[in-house]
Amino acid sequence: MATPQETDPIEKVSYSKWLFVLGSLFLLVSLWAYLDEFVIRRSWKRYQGEFNLLELGRLKEERKTTQQSLEQTDQQNDLLPDDQVTEENISLRRIRLRREAAEVALEGEAYRKAKKEWKERKIRHEDAKQRYGFAKADQDETFYEWKHALETGHQEEVEEQKKKYYELEERLKELKKNEMDASERLLEAQAILDQYEGELKKWQKAEEKHFEPLENIRKKIQEVRSRSFDLQQVVIDDLGKGAEVQWGTVDRCQSCHVAINRDGFENEKNPFKTHPHRTEIFASHPVEKFGCTTCHGGQGRATQIKGKPLEEHDFVHGIDKHWERPLLRGDSMQASCFKCHQDQWNLPFADVALKGKKLFWNLGCTGCHNVQGFEAAPRVGPSLQKIGSKVNEEWLVRWIKNPKDYLPHAKMPNIPLEQTGVGQTEKVAAYLLSVSQDYSFPFGRYPGGDPVMGQQLFETVGCLGCHRMGEKGTGLASDLDRIGEKSSADWIYNWVQDPKLYNPEAKMPRLHLTPQEAAHITAYLVRQGKPLERDEQIRTALHDPEKAKEGFLIVSRYGCYGCHVIQGFEKASKLSVDLSTIGRKAVYELDFGDSDVPRTWHDWIAGKLKDPQRYLTEKTSSVMPNFGLSDEEVHALVLFLSGLKKEEVPERFTMSKVRINQAKIDEGRRLVARLNCKGCHTIEGEGRLIQDYLAEGEAPPPILDGIGARVRPEFMFDFLKDPSRTKIRPWIKVRMPNFGFTDEQANAIISYFSSLNGVRPDFYSPTKPPVMSPDVRQAAEKLISRDYFSCYSCHARGGVVPPGAPAQWGPDLALVRERIRPEFIPEWLKDPQKFTPGVVMPGFLPNDESAPQEILGGSSRKQSEAIRDYLLNLSPSIHKFGDEFIHSGLVLSE
Repeated sequence: MATPQETDPIEKVSYSKWLFVLGSLFLLVSLWAYLDEFVIRRSWKRYQGEFNLLELGRLKEERKTTQQSLEQTDQQNDLLPDDQVTEENISLRRIRLRREAAEVALEGEAYRKAKKEWKERKIRHEDAKQRYGFAKADQDETFYEWKHALETGHQEEVEEQKKKYYELEERLKELKKNEMDASERLLEAQAILDQYEGELKKWQKAEEKHFEPLENIRKKIQEVRSRSFDLQQVVIDDLGKGAEVQWGTVDRCQSCHVAINRDGFENEKNPFKTHPHRTEIFASHPVEKFGCTTCHGGQGRATQIKGKPLEEHDFVHGIDKHWERPLLRGDSMQASCFKCHQDQWNLPFADVALKGKKLFWNLGCTGCHNVQGFEAAPRVGPSLQKIGSKVNEEWLVRWIKNPKDYLPHAKMPNIPLEQTGVGQTEKVAAYLLSVSQDYSFPFGRYPGGDPVMGQQLFETVGCLGCHRMGEKGTGLASDLDRIGEKSSADWIYNWVQDPKLYNPEAKMPRLHLTPQEAAHITAYLVRQGKPLERDEQIRTALHDPEKAKEGFLIVSRYGCYGCHVIQGFEKASKLSVDLSTIGRKAVYELDFGDSDVPRTWHDWIAGKLKDPQRYLTEKTSSVMPNFGLSDEEVHALVLFLSGLKKEEVPERFTMSKVRINQAKIDEGRRLVARLNCKGCHTIEGEGRLIQDYLAEGEAPPPILDGIGARVRPEFMFDFLKDPSRTKIRPWIKVRMPNFGFTDEQANAIISYFSSLNGVRPDFYSPTKPPVMSPDVRQAAEKLISRDYFSCYSCHARGGVVPPGAPAQWGPDLALVRERIRPEFIPEWLKDPQKFTPGVVMPGFLPNDESAPQEILGGSSRKQSEAIRDYLLNLSPSIHKFGDEFIHSGLVLSE
C-alpha cells in the first residue's frame, strides 16, 4: 500500500515576496502622498524659492555695484589735499591710518602714565569717599545718642553728644571738600584717558560707517538665505454677504505673490511684481483688512496650479468651470470697486469703470432701468410738454427717425420704431403735438437783431462753455450749428432770456441777457441752418387724431417718458428690467438668439450695448434704442454693469458712511457735473474748458479749488441764489449765470466745497470789523503798499481795477469783509497754492524769514493778522475804511 504524500506545514510556507510587494506599494503610496501634499499641491513653495533666488541675485548685484561705487568714491576722496578733508569725505586709507595712530597711542608711555595716574586718583577718590562715609555714619550715631540722652534726661550726656555732633559737622565739611577735590582730579585723569580711547572709537566707527552700505546688504542676503517657506494667509471674516449667507475671504495670494507689498520689484513679471500704485492703494486698502480676492477675484484658498498659470486647472486664479469668480484681469478688476464705493463719483485708479458709471447716468439708462443707488438720477432729455411751440414739425419727424442725421454728436439714441411697421415716427410726433401745451412767449416776439453783435456775445458771455458752434465750444450740451432748422426765432428769443419759464426743470441757466442782447444772439442763431420746407403730407399726418392715439401706444411701448416729461405719462413706471444685480446673472439666463456671439456674460452685454437688436429672433422683440456707442464706451459700460452685484458689505467698508462728508462731496460732484460747472471753472483740478475759446488776454472764470475754505457760506448762498447781486470780478466777460437754485441745491454745493476743504459749511464768522491800533493799521498800510506787497497792483479796490491784463487781476479787496472767512486770510497769505493750485497770487508770508523784518518785529503771524484786520475794515465804498475815507494812501476826515 502506497504511503500518502505529506504536505508542508503552514509555518514553512514563504510569504516574503508578497510582503515585499505590499511594502513596496505602501512605500510608493507614501512617497506619492508626500509628493502630492508637500510638492505638487504647494506650487507656492516653488515660487518662493524662485523669488528668493531672484532677490539674492539682485542683492548680490547691488552689493557688487555698491562696492564699486564705494571704491570709486574712496579713490577720489583719497586724492583730496589734507586741508579739504572732512569727516564726510575722508578716505578709508586715512581712516585706517588714524585708527592705527590711535591704537599706537594706547600702547605708548604717555597713555600708560595716564592710566597709572588715573588708578592712583581712583584709589584716593575711593579713600576720600570712604572717609566721608564713615564720618557721616559717626555723626548719625552721635545724633541718635544725643536725642536718646535728651529723651532719657541725661543732661550731661546731651551736652557732650551735641558738642560731638557739631564737631563732626565741621569734620564732614572738610571731608566732603576732600572728596570733591579727589573727584575732580579723577575726572581730569578720566578725560585724558577718554581722549585716547575716544580717538580710537571715533575711527573705528568711521570705518564701520564706511562699510555700512555693504553690511546692510550682507544682512539682507543673510535674511533671504535663512528665510523659510511659509504659507502667507489673510482671513477677512465679514467683508460681505450674499442673500442670507454670510461669507468671508481667505487669501493665500501672497504665498506666491511675495513681492506684491514690497517696493523695488515694479519692473518684474508676476508673481514677483510690486502692486501698481502700491503706496496709494495700500494706504487705504491694507491687505490685512481687505485681502486680495475681494478686488481681484480668484480662489484665494487654493495653493495648487495643475499646469501653467491662467490656463485650465489653475485653481488659484479660479480658472475652473466650477468657480464663479475667476481672476479679474486688466481693468476688469475696477468693477470690484463698486462693492464699497457704490455711491462715489470720483474713484482714482478706476477711471474706466467710473466712466461707465457716468455714461450710464448721463445717457439716461436709469429712465428705463432701476439700479440701486441711482434712484435720484434725473431725466436726461428735455421736457416735451410744450414741444409744439419749440420745433418745426418737419424737423420733429426727422429727429425722431434719426437724431444723428441732424446732430452727429446727438445724445439721443436711434429708437427702433420702424421694426413693427412704417409710419411709426409720424404717429409718435402726432401724439407729442396733440398733447403739447401752449407757450405764451413771455418776452414777446423776436424784434430783430444784429447777427454780428450776436456772434460776439455768443462767444464771450459763456455759451461756448456748454455748446459747440462749428469748431468752437465744449459740446457738453447740444450743438447749435443747425438750430435754425429746428426752432423759430420767437422761441429762441424767449428761451435765451429765461429757459425756466419754458421748462422749470431746464438745465440751461439764465445769463442775465438784456432784451437787446437776446435779440442779437437770436439773430446769430437763426442763421445757423435753414428752416425746412413745409411738407403738407407730413403736416396732415401729424394732425390726424387716429395717428395720435396710436402714437400714445408707441410712446408707452418704447418708454420715451423715461428721458422726457410727456403729457399723460407723469406717473408711468420704468419700462425695463432692474439691473441692480445684472453682474450676477448667469450665462444660461441670457438669450443669445441665433447670433454667433461667444457664450460669455461679457460678450453678451457688449453685443447688446453695441446693437440691441442683435439677439432678435422670429419670436422675440426689443425696444432698447441704439446709442451708437464706441467700442471704448461699450467696454466702460460693461465694466460698470459687471460690478452691479448688490454685494452688501458692512458699514465699516462703505466709504460713503466711513468717510466724513463723503456723501455730501458725491452729491455735490453729481450736481456740478449735471450743471456743467467745469465748462467755465476749474474744480478739483479739472475744467475751464471755455478758456480755449476766449480772446487773447481775456480773463477766464475763476478757479474754484479752495473756495470752500475761502468764502463765507452765507455769501456763497446768496451769490448762488442770485449771482447778479455782487460783481466780484466785473471785468470777466463770461457771465456767471443764474441756475435758479433751490435752497437745498445751494446748500448742497456749499457743503460740497466746504467738505472738500475740510471746513464746516455752517460756520458763520462775525462780520463786525475788528478794532485796530494806529500802529498795527500803519503797519498793514505799509505791507499792502507798493513798497512791500503792492496788493493793489493786482487787486481791484472799490471798483477801481489795477493796470495790466485782466487775466492777472484779483477780486475787489473791498468785498473781503462780506465775502472771505477771516480765519482763512492768514493761511492764504502763507501759501495760496495750497488752497488753489494755479492761482496767480504768490505766498507773501510763508514764515518769519520771508516777512519784512522792520515791521511788527518781523513776525509773519502778526503781519498777516494785521493785513487781515485791515481788509476786514474796508467796505465797498470806493474810499471807505471804517469811518474814514482813503485816497492814494492818505486818510481824510469826513
